[in-house]
Amino acid sequence: MPKTPWADRYRAAPTNKSNVMRTIILEGPISRAALAKRVGLSLPSVMTITENLINRGLVRAVGKGKSSGGKPPELLSVVPESEYYMGVDIGRGTIRLVLMNLAQKVVYGTMVETGEVQPVEAFVDRLCERIQSSLLESGVALDRLAGVGVAMPGLIERDTGHILFSPDFGWSDIPLQSWLQSRLSYPVLVENANRALALAESGWRGDGGESGTHTVLCVNIGHGIGAALMQNNQLYYGSSGTSGELGHITVCKDGPLCACGNSGCLEAVASGEAIALQARDAVCSGLPTSLRERCGGASERIDAKLVFEAAAKGDAVALSIVDKATDYIGIGLAMAINILDPDHIVIGGGLVYMEGFPRHELEEDIYKYARKPYPARELQYIYSRQGQENGVIGAGILAYKRLAEQVTGRKIVFEQIGGATDARLFAEKGATVIMHSGTGEGM
Repeated sequence: MPKTPWADRYRAAPTNKSNVMRTIILEGPISRAALAKRVGLSLPSVMTITENLINRGLVRAVGKGKSSGGKPPELLSVVPESEYYMGVDIGRGTIRLVLMNLAQKVVYGTMVETGEVQPVEAFVDRLCERIQSSLLESGVALDRLAGVGVAMPGLIERDTGHILFSPDFGWSDIPLQSWLQSRLSYPVLVENANRALALAESGWRGDGGESGTHTVLCVNIGHGIGAALMQNNQLYYGSSGTSGELGHITVCKDGPLCACGNSGCLEAVASGEAIALQARDAVCSGLPTSLRERCGGASERIDAKLVFEAAAKGDAVALSIVDKATDYIGIGLAMAINILDPDHIVIGGGLVYMEGFPRHELEEDIYKYARKPYPARELQYIYSRQGQENGVIGAGILAYKRLAEQVTGRKIVFEQIGGATDARLFAEKGATVIMHSGTGEGM
């Protein structure tokens, strides 16, 4: 009989703890019996999990509930100030940082310009300095910081936070998580920005998101284009961990070269960067457009925001560029909807909040290209509730989900991938750490 894979062997326990903790965060004060019913576990299992959380100082009793005939039940709630998580969203133009308490409330936030991203190690040094200074500015004690979640665009290896390729940054084969971990004294996880956005938008925090839905497709339309899929509040990664590359499906076979190396990618014809490049070409070719005046004759100053502003004022060239980009995005999203059949589609990213972004036209294009009559007829569209803040909030949630949950009393198995530092940090947080060579042998 084949041995159970190491990753699967410990999956059930942390998932149960995750569900219990999430329910306490979102619905507390709540009794153990209500918890058991809500998460579908036995009462003894819930009692074991909650006892562990109380002993760690993460959960506390806050009084008694109403009795249904017997002894009034004890109500549990999280201890907000017991742990904090930092979210860092690295965008091509700006870096956003927030600090969240255990109740998932933002207690501090700041934003700085991204600046030069080459050489990479110098950029990482500056990023670490910014993280450290933000923690000092927040007033939160270092020993209360449970971990940092970092989100950025690109293909990122799930377990190691290794940047395989980031077209937006021109990075390839960058061990970002390891570099950050070696410079900081607390656990760090690096994740794709689209997945961080999906965590925030799917209702994981309980602040109005679609937590009752089964499948949520979250689309990020900004400097680039990407997506992430949530199923029952869990991120879907795919077999290689690189799902969601919506921006790199081909929508125009003979289209412009994409930064990924292919031609005609959705990102190459409809992203914020693509829209800006098309507008610059139009100005340089002498087409009659107000964009020339808007950029003061310096075409390199044209960005997507300027194009949308011109389109909103009726500029024919800008309107043509925006209409074509919207049409391509509609094609790409229709493909995704036909394949995935989501309940909801959440649309976010920098372009969505710009003046003149054609939301209605985009929905019409999606319906035009999607298979009839389903699934597009039943699909509900949601535009990001908290704007560009959701990416960094999602990074903070990532830190909670992937770091804190791993140390609620279970054993942590580390593959031998240069993870000695990570193992030490998890051990310091109270986990039993096992270094594993990947041979599949028993503990």
